[in-house]
Amino acid sequence: MIKRFCCCLLLGWIVPASYAMPPRPEPDPKAPTISRVVEGSHRVARLTLLHGRVEAWNAQGQRLEVEPGAGLLNGDVVHLAPVARAHLVLATQDRLDIAGEAWLRLSQRARGGHLELWRGKVVLQVLPDLQQKRAPIFIETPLGTLQASVGHLGVAVGRDERTDVVVFDNQVRWNGQTIVEGGGLEIGGGLPKRKTLTPRQALQWRARVVALVPLLREALAKYSGGEVRKAAERFQALQAAYPENAPAAYFLGQIAVERGDLLTAVRQWRRYARLAPEGARHRQVNRYLTALTNKLLDHEIKALTQGEENLRQSRVAPHTLAVMPFSLQRPLAGMNPRRQRRVGKALTALMMSDLKKAAPGLRLLERVKVERLLEELRLNVAGLTDPARSAGVGRLLRAERILVGSYRLEGGEP
Repeated sequence: MIKRFCCCLLLGWIVPASYAMPPRPEPDPKAPTISRVVEGSHRVARLTLLHGRVEAWNAQGQRLEVEPGAGLLNGDVVHLAPVARAHLVLATQDRLDIAGEAWLRLSQRARGGHLELWRGKVVLQVLPDLQQKRAPIFIETPLGTLQASVGHLGVAVGRDERTDVVVFDNQVRWNGQTIVEGGGLEIGGGLPKRKTLTPRQALQWRARVVALVPLLREALAKYSGGEVRKAAERFQALQAAYPENAPAAYFLGQIAVERGDLLTAVRQWRRYARLAPEGARHRQVNRYLTALTNKLLDHEIKALTQGEENLRQSRVAPHTLAVMPFSLQRPLAGMNPRRQRRVGKALTALMMSDLKKAAPGLRLLERVKVERLLEELRLNVAGLTDPARSAGVGRLLRAERILVGSYRLEGGEP
């Protein structure tokens, strides 16, 4: 009797719990398509189609016009064609990649984010919740429910409802069982089968779902083949879906340089240097950034100082402050002028640092831009004590306020 009882307990733990998965919706494909723009806190997810074709319906069965970066609401159903791939950013900022002939419904419930997966493959990245205030994310399938609080995981549901669960890092719970990093389950056609996932298998599993690598290869091929416009479109789609991808930022910056769009080039290469500092050092991106920034400043300063008509039409930006370089009140005899300027710049940088901390809503203009404008106008800081002259410089910089300061040395040269 005791042995039989123990056996029943073991089977009860292994056999997946029955789950009442709702029937897959059958929206009318001939229904008229409606356009819907979803913004703000009501949006459950943002959809980016990377390859193939996707269809969407709302909770009432109406077809939705899927646009780039389309917003999805609670109860919306997404259907991907067999070779399509899409990327979802959930309201929690967690990320979901979808592939295969996938049928997926998004829903937001009291106990956390929900995804109902009837068929297809998904890779879900659940971000760490440092404040521990967010509920887990649930993926519900015909054979059970997967619960994840943090980490990368994958789920695949085949046509015969067989389910494959893999965990790339951290751990998840499947019908009460815990699956740890590098593990997984094959469910269907009998008892669940546990398996171990090697790094190579994990990479292959992700490659069949996540569109990052194939999309990057396609973009690089377009760029190498001289199809720069198409390459830029691929890199932009890649960056929209995967903002942390460094190669997209580098090549978008390179394309911008070739087009003469210096502002975009500086923005993209700064992003690349932040995402891949070693790669930026190897490619000498910081050196190019310095040259591009100086060239951009030259163009901007010349545009600002073209004439009085531009000055009259300039509109100041609210909450904007330009901090002028600090000047020495009474220069000491024999003191090196370069040292005077160096001390003034250091004090200006300290003042700007303190202002950023004390007034986060204040927009401070770049110190280099201010100095270059003063050089172009052949003005020194002392000349800005004239209200009319300082007001003109403020309009050129589109600054609401100008801060002019000086310093005094006591006890000799520093």
